[in-house]
Amino acid sequence: MPSIEIRPFRRSDRDQLTDLVNAHIDAVLPGVSVSPNAVLSQLEREPGEYVVDRWVITRQPLVAIAAAPSVRR
Repeated sequence: MPSIEIRPFRRSDRDQLTDLVNAHIDAVLPGVSVSPNAVLSQLEREPGEYVVDRWVITRQPLVAIAAAPSVRR
């Protein structure tokens, strides 16, 4: 089983995240895509947004990275 690292989202992740979002959009609406700025703006907290869940302290996007399994011979 590959090891998985979970870390906070970094701006350097934006192109890969945008590619992932656009791949999902393309599956439903071929030819439609969003810009990296549109994706990043959705990750930011909106000033008027109210957090209703008591256990939520802050909103922070996370990234999960699965390490490629090593090849055993």
